[in-house]
Order: sequence, then structure tokens, then C-alpha cells
Amino acid sequence: MDELKYNYVVLGSTDEYYMLSYSDLSKSGCCKYMSEPFEGKSILNKVLRMIHKVHMSQKVNSIISLPFKAVWNSFLVDDCFKNGKKYCFVFFSAGPFTDHIPYGFVDMLKKRFPNSKFVVFYQDLIEHKRLVSIDDFKTFCDELYSFDYKDSEKYNVNYYPLVYSKLNLHDSNKITSDVYFCGALKNRWNDIYRAYSYFSKKGCVCDFVIVTKDKRIIEKYKNLQGLIFVDSFSYRENLLHASQTKNILELMQKNGTGYTIRACEAVALRKRLLSNNKFLEKAPFYKPDQFMSFDDVENVDIDMILKPINVCPDEAYSAEMNKLSPLSFIHRIDCDLGASCIL
Repeated sequence: MDELKYNYVVLGSTDEYYMLSYSDLSKSGCCKYMSEPFEGKSILNKVLRMIHKVHMSQKVNSIISLPFKAVWNSFLVDDCFKNGKKYCFVFFSAGPFTDHIPYGFVDMLKKRFPNSKFVVFYQDLIEHKRLVSIDDFKTFCDELYSFDYKDSEKYNVNYYPLVYSKLNLHDSNKITSDVYFCGALKNRWNDIYRAYSYFSKKGCVCDFVIVTKDKRIIEKYKNLQGLIFVDSFSYRENLLHASQTKNILELMQKNGTGYTIRACEAVALRKRLLSNNKFLEKAPFYKPDQFMSFDDVENVDIDMILKPINVCPDEAYSAEMNKLSPLSFIHRIDCDLGASCIL
């Protein structure tokens, strides 16, 4: 992987999921994941992060538009490789670095890193409103990618699935639930509750963690066993619950067609995935025994999902994780940007 044509700087976010998902990049001498401006534990960096966060806060700026945001641009990224290669900057569609694009950040990068390349990766539906629109991205990007099949066709961008790095978790043989679901309500409460009701009535032990502040729903359903409402839920907490279930349940957002992080977790944790995503069968890691798609949750075969799955051998497991790795995504970008390679 270090034979890459470019140095890659992924301008991400501090979200725990993304930091874990992109951790494989540390294995390459030509790749770096940046979670936020002024990384590091020094007192100076901590102070600068705090000031920067307030200055760029969308909430604060919705009340009063603070000036001089461009002053940060030259301090956000430095020449971290010093190997003579040109740079490629991979932006998330939203994040602390992306927020600087309207204030001349890309122009500064072009001056500091001549002939650099720019890429954007949408890991959520493009229709969701963001500070920087897809039309804005298209004015300067060399390549754009979406994790969603339909979005890639609708907006004429490249398709690439979500990435995931191998997890360093302690193996746990402790199983506490038959079906685990974790997610925000978004536009799918009816689907969530219908699934919970079906599995519960069939005698399954449910572990449904719903991230919401909707007081009406919380008050009405808070006493149901196996249905938990929380304001927030860390990604590491999610992984603990996922590691202790027999089946992970994935319920797609309306209009979503790309497989989600639940599918990645099923591969990494060697769990069965139950999903209403009809595109799941196109995933490179798809195996009928481990990945079960359904049109109607009430058609899920309970006897089948309570059986243990056939765990793949370690060699095959490593190959599956390599397909999901962000290093494979970087290799794909390198090819799309004209490097000599074979996909």
C-alpha cells in the first residue's frame, strides 16, 4: 500500500465510529486520518481546539456571524509526510475540516500543496442538508464517492461502500440477547417497533437501543422489556452490545440502499445480520448463512436465526476485513486518480 502515487490525508471527524473505522490507515506510511484541528494533548492544542470549536460553531454563528474564520486555514494541515509525493485530501461530506471550505480552505491547500488532488466521501444520504452542498464540492473535487447505490446514480458520483477496520476487542462468549438493534429514530419508528413486537412475541430476547429525545414515544413505550431509550450511546457501548447478541438487526432509512455500519459490524464480529436492505446481496462479503435480507420482518424464520452461524476460517475472515479496510478505499482512489494499478 505504500507504493501509492499520492500521500493521503483523510480529513474526518472525532466521531468514535469513524476513528475506529479508519484506524487501519495507521498501517500505511502514506496515509493519515485527522479527526479534528489541533490534534494532540498539549495545553496549547487543547486551548486552540476550544477556541476553534466556539468560533466555528453553527449554533453560535446562527445567532451572530463571527468574522475571520479564514484565519484558521493555514494552521489546519501541515506537510506530515515529507517524502516528495503530491497530496490527496479526502474530505468527509460534513465535519470540522469540511466546515472551512466556504472560507477559502481549499484555495489555501492548493497553494501550499501544488498539484494536490481533492476527494469527497458521502457516508450518509446526499439529500441531507449540509454546510457544503454537492454542487459546491463538484466545483473543486477530482473524485466524489457515495456509500449509497441510488445516490451514486442519481448524483452521478462514484459508488464505494462504507469502510471498516479490524477491531481489537476481547473475545466474549457471553450472549445476552437474540436480536440487537441500535439506532436513532430518524424516519423509521414504525419499522423499529414492528420488528421489536414480532421478535418479542416469538419469544426472542430483544435488545433494542433507541437514541431519541421524543418524550411522547419514550413515555408510551418506556416500560417494555428489551426496549431502551437513551439520549446518547457511545460507539464502544454499541460494540459491546453487538458482541453479546446472536443477531444484529439493520433497518434502513427511507430511500437508503447502501449497506450500513451494522453490516460491517456483522463481518467484524462474526455475527448474523438481519436486514431489510434488498441490496445487501450485492455486498462483497455476502454469505446467505450470515446475511439474511427480508422485505417483511414477519417473514424472518425464527428457528433459523437462533441457530449458530458457520464462522468462516481465520484466513477467509482476514480477506473479508481487507475488503472493508479503508486502505482498500485509498487504493481505489489512487487508481481512479490515474495511478497504474489493477483493481
